[in-house]
Amino acid sequence: MDVNKTNILNTDLNDWLDNYKVMTLLRISYRTLQTLRSNGMLPYSKIGRKVYYRREDVQKILADNYTMNTIRYDYGKQRNK
Repeated sequence: MDVNKTNILNTDLNDWLDNYKVMTLLRISYRTLQTLRSNGMLPYSKIGRKVYYRREDVQKILADNYTMNTIRYDYGKQRNK
């Protein structure tokens, strides 16, 4: 999705998350969150020393890094030699 000023202005205030909320949701450290910001992977808005993230951007980073692993259910079965 293209992010432009109109999208940002139309974001409901309840859809903005602070550092603590994002770290809790993603189960990451402050340093990892800082790295995501520095690498440009997670857009943010800063007011003074307080940093905010759009819920949509946090969900996008999760979706972009989603991987589906297949699990082999052959545990306990004899293998052909």
